[in-house]
Amino acid sequence: MVRIRHDMIGNSNDMIDICHDMVRIRHDMIGNRHDMIGYIHDLIDNRHDMIGNCHNMIGNPHDMIGIRHDMTDNRHDMIDIHLDMIGNHHDIIEIRHDMMDIYNTTVAWYTTNNTVAVTTASGYDDDWKLLDPAFFHEQSWVRFVYGFISIMGAIGNAAVMVTILKSRFLRTNTYYFILSLAFADFMCCVISLAIKVFPIVHVPPGFAGELLCRIIISEFLLWTSVVCSGFHLGAVTIERYLAIVKPFIYVNYTKKTAVICIICLWSLTLICEPYLIYIYTYENGHCTTIHTERARRYTQISAIMIFFLSYVTPIVIMIIGYGSIFHTLKIEERAMLATSGPQKELEREKLTARKNVIKMLMIVVTTYFMCLTPNQIVWFGFNVGLTVDFNSAYYNITVMATFANSCMNPIIYTIRNKRFRNDLKALICRKTNQIDNSSFT
Repeated sequence: MVRIRHDMIGNSNDMIDICHDMVRIRHDMIGNRHDMIGYIHDLIDNRHDMIGNCHNMIGNPHDMIGIRHDMTDNRHDMIDIHLDMIGNHHDIIEIRHDMMDIYNTTVAWYTTNNTVAVTTASGYDDDWKLLDPAFFHEQSWVRFVYGFISIMGAIGNAAVMVTILKSRFLRTNTYYFILSLAFADFMCCVISLAIKVFPIVHVPPGFAGELLCRIIISEFLLWTSVVCSGFHLGAVTIERYLAIVKPFIYVNYTKKTAVICIICLWSLTLICEPYLIYIYTYENGHCTTIHTERARRYTQISAIMIFFLSYVTPIVIMIIGYGSIFHTLKIEERAMLATSGPQKELEREKLTARKNVIKMLMIVVTTYFMCLTPNQIVWFGFNVGLTVDFNSAYYNITVMATFANSCMNPIIYTIRNKRFRNDLKALICRKTNQIDNSSFT
């Protein structure tokens, strides 16, 4: 990109020199016009002389002929000046043509050397293709934000995965889903770091380049992890609904069932996102998109389907599920208050633990939809025909908010879940003690 900018600066200097030449030519034209005005004044003076000489015409016929010759010469000079002005005008036209050629050459060179396809910002048309928001991403503060989100999210979700795997108290069905959700967020952060912060400049030839274009540069894995997060939150809602509202059915909900559900969620996610693999391809050393009506229709249908499947459906499941869960917990709380005996305190602790987990999950769900809603609405509007500028700040900020959700969950777990917080603290302290002990051996 630095070399591209240097070339464009060189072309800008050439255009400035051409503009200076045009200014000098215009100054010459102004000088020629002044000379022409002087000649006109001379012509008027000559005509006055001619009138005076006409009175002496009878006695000075030869002088009259000489004056007419001078007038003819002056007219020839005026004709020459006019021809010079026409020539200068042609020079200006040629200079403008040269400036347009330089501009077109610069744009063509930049487009040829850009590895990401560019699209229109006004919906679909015959030359449909995906828009390249590279100009926005070139800003240093944007890369800093993406880098901060990616690094914090990767570290936080890695800590979540290690804590759940190491803690025997967190090996429950709910935390298996949270473990898979943390892996999806971790993958999102790592890929975002590779694409948004350190973009791929060189695409290798052959099968490796094709694979890189379709899987990484197309952001297939990136958006797959985002969609998978929504599916996981919906699955956790169903799991908590069965555990609290339908406990007799939940008896058959084993850890094996949870693992099978997680595998199905990832499989469903991979099925939903293949349109990105389809429309991206490797061509002449660059990643580009397929510009066909079939590709446009396929992308449009897939995007609308994903919107309802990964966004609208989980919202409906969570609203109904958590509404039923809170209603059931209220009934259990009233029933507990009406009873007495030694079991009351145990039931109170169990109910409190359930409510704390539900509140934590509700915060996770609320954060997820607050971060994703703006981008989902903009993307859905684009696919139904609305005009969207994909290189604008507002759209790219919605994308940044979407990826920011990936680093929010570890913070929520640490603040809202005492068991997770204690296990994480114990894990960090144990690692610290191991490092301190090894330093003295």
